[in-house]
Parts: sequence; C-alpha cells; structure tokens
Amino acid sequence: MEEIMEEDMDLELIPQHPAPADPAPAAAAPADPAPAAAAPADPAPAAAAPADPAPLAALDPAPESDIEEEDQDHGDVNMDDLTYMADMSFEVPNPVHEESIQEDVIEDIPPQTNTPGPEYEVVDLGTSRGNKKLVDKRGYQYTLKKSKGEGHGYWRCAKRGKINPCPATVMQDGGNFKEGVRAHNHAAEPGVHLSVKIKSEIKETSTQNVFSQSAPQIVEDVLRRLADAEAPPASRPKPANLTRAAQRVRQSMRPKDPKDLNFELATDFLDSQMPELHHQDVYVSGQRHLLVYTTHQLQLLAKAKTWYMDATFHVVNQPWTQLFSVHSKCKGSTGSEPRR
Repeated sequence: MEEIMEEDMDLELIPQHPAPADPAPAAAAPADPAPAAAAPADPAPAAAAPADPAPLAALDPAPESDIEEEDQDHGDVNMDDLTYMADMSFEVPNPVHEESIQEDVIEDIPPQTNTPGPEYEVVDLGTSRGNKKLVDKRGYQYTLKKSKGEGHGYWRCAKRGKINPCPATVMQDGGNFKEGVRAHNHAAEPGVHLSVKIKSEIKETSTQNVFSQSAPQIVEDVLRRLADAEAPPASRPKPANLTRAAQRVRQSMRPKDPKDLNFELATDFLDSQMPELHHQDVYVSGQRHLLVYTTHQLQLLAKAKTWYMDATFHVVNQPWTQLFSVHSKCKGSTGSEPRR
C-alpha cells in the first residue's frame, strides 16, 4: 500500500516539473519583432514622393485581393474613372404629358360696342305749370333746373320729395344728352313718357279750343289717337284727371269771372277765340240780359216749327242766376234731334 501511494504521489508531481521548461518558446517571441523593425524602412518611398508629384501617391492601386473584395461587394470598378459610382435603385417618376397641364384657353374677346344710352325727348307743356319736361323710354322724367340757352340746360329728376329727393341729373347739349354720375334712388315707371305726351297734347288742344270744344271731348279725342292699350299702365292716365287738367289750362286763358253785373264784356277775347259767336247786351226793367248766338243757330230756329225753352240754374256762377236757352228740332241723318 505504501508503494502504491508513493506512485500516485509521483504521478501527481510529474506535470509540475516541465512547467519551467515552457519559457523557451516565450524567449523565442522576441525574435518575431524583426519584421516590425523592418517597417521603418518603408518610409523611403514616401520620402521620394515629393520629387515626382506627377503620379497621385495617395491613389495607389489597392492590392488585387482588395479589388476582388470590392468587386464582390460593389460590382466592377473602372480604375480609369475616379468618380464615385453607386449601384442602387431609383424610383422612376411618371412621365408628365402636355395634356395633363394645359394652359387656360383664352377666348377671343368680342369687339366692344358702344351700348346705346337711353332715348330722351323734350316735351312742351309737360309739367303742371306748362313748362318743358324731359322724358326717357326707361320710365324717368326730368324738369329743367338751369337753362343755358335754347337746347342747352341742366335737368334733374322730377321725383324730388322733401325726405329723399332723387339726385339723378342729365346734361343737355343740343341733341346730345349725358347722364350724371349719381343714379336714381327710385324705381322707373315704364310708359310714363307716353303719359307725359298725352297730357301735353291735351293741354295744347285745350288752349286752341277754349270755348269751341268741351274738356271731356278733348280728352276722348286725344286718348283715341295716342293711347296704347298694350303699353304699361303708367302710360294711361285717368280721364278724370286729364279733364281737370284741360279745364285748368283754359281757365288760365279766360278772363276772370265778374264779381257783379257791372262789368265790361271782353269783346276782343271773344272775337279772337270764337269769331262766329255774336253777343248783345239787353236791359229790361233794370235787369241785364246777355244774349249769345251764332248765325247758323238763328238759321235753324228760323226754319223750325217748334221752339223749346229750357231754364237751367245750376250751371251758371255768380253774379248770373239763370241760363235760359232756346232749342228746336232739326232732321238729320240719325233722325230728329233737338238743337239749340
């Protein structure tokens, strides 16, 4: 047993003895630095570089092994082309076609034409006072504010209320009319130009027939000639208003009514307005009687077989109290008709 234990102890101690012999290879390690010591000899070519600057020393070709590795990583490399090349994919944009971005089509601008302005017309006796009035076919009417001679003046709109008068104006230069810069502040009355013409015609006719034609008859004749049934309502004034307008015009032309029976008859006026009318002053018992007649009336009464007397009171004004008329029947185309 003791021999076996000694062998075991010897066996365990065997690996401990060679350990000091291992440093022999470690001593050989300092022999490797010989190649490293040769490295400082390489800078000789670098020192010669400044003598020959023609070749690019910094761009020495890499070893073939390095080139092969680059070929494998990046493909073929052309040594003559020193620019940087990259092999990568790019997204190709869609091509832009001309029809996708079209310029706006500029249409031909038609030649500008002068828009005709409103048609104006000056109407005599157009106002209620018998003055001139300017009208247009749109439905506006103007009165003369300032005259600069015949055919030249400054017109303003006839709608001139106290609260909101219309500021529209028109300048007249002969036959040319030009609107002012300020517009009308009210709606137009289409057809009013016809109404103004009708009123003017009635006034003119009334001045020419102060006694020979009644006012309603004058209105009827004028409306028959000038009124238009298809025109706007503003073109047709009321006949009653036209009749009063005719009476006012003739009233201004007649002599004033006397206050009593002691007046002189205006013979000059009667002769100028009704030359066929005869008149006689007759005094009976201190009362004055005025006789008026025509030659034709006397002829009809002379041929009549019967006379008819008519006493009318309500148609005369003071100082007269009664209208006494004599009538007769005469045969005409429509049969027997009473005539005075």
